[in-house]
Amino acid sequence: MKILVTGGTGFIGANLTKKLCENGNTVWFTGFPKENSVPEAKLIDYKDISYINFDACFHQAANNNTLDQNKEIMMIENVHKPKEMFEILNKNGCKRFIYASSTAVYGNEQTPYKEDQNTNPLNTYAKSKLEFEKYATEFEEKTKNKVFGLRYCNVYGPGEYHKEKRSSMILQIIQKIKSGKNPKIFKDGNQKRDWIYIKDVIQANLTCLNSENSGIFNIAGGKSVSFNFIINKINQYLKTNKKEEYIDCNFLNKFQNNTECDISKAKKMLNWSPEYGIEQGIKEYLSLLRPSF
Repeated sequence: MKILVTGGTGFIGANLTKKLCENGNTVWFTGFPKENSVPEAKLIDYKDISYINFDACFHQAANNNTLDQNKEIMMIENVHKPKEMFEILNKNGCKRFIYASSTAVYGNEQTPYKEDQNTNPLNTYAKSKLEFEKYATEFEEKTKNKVFGLRYCNVYGPGEYHKEKRSSMILQIIQKIKSGKNPKIFKDGNQKRDWIYIKDVIQANLTCLNSENSGIFNIAGGKSVSFNFIINKINQYLKTNKKEEYIDCNFLNKFQNNTECDISKAKKMLNWSPEYGIEQGIKEYLSLLRPSF
């Protein structure tokens, strides 16, 4: 298949591009060439996508800075530009669209999150994701294409190192402990997150290439654990004993306390379920991290 991956040098995009190439597809990607660029894939500028008749598009590019309050720029990058791209690809015959959304759209609504429940985005980033979901749903109805919205929930794993302060808290905690420092987390560390390993995210995307059951899906582990739990497990696996340092959160009204997801819809309609539990995922991640950590 001829496939476009936007954000192909980002965390999820690079892992996805690599797997798509390994599976024998011809892949083009947008983004800035980096050390994690996949040699088999071809770099393409947005202005040139109209010259290729793609079979499928994986839209992973986004402004994912959850603290960015510039609504105008966020909407341009996360809504208006991808809308324009979807329209161009559709005119050229692309019939399958898979895009990255986020469980941030739920805010602090009741957990476990279900796709058909109320949404309550707490920040500009989450609002932009919900806005694009609304467009994508209308786009599917209008064009009769297959459109899949994947609401990622706290993705972690190899390939996120370049994200620095926007990398997962799992990586940030690992880095702190490996450098001999105590990890800092918001009081009192009992906030919970539903984590999903990158390999499971990639597999969820791949299932959308052949599925006839399109829609919006939670892509998560299906079980939440506290930050205290994560620190304890990383200490256990590294044979360290670093203590948590609790700090105040200056944006409590925009902070999700628990992100646990119901993933039954993805299991039933996409025939997908995560293979990695949180403990298995952290163990593998630690084995693959750079020795310099």
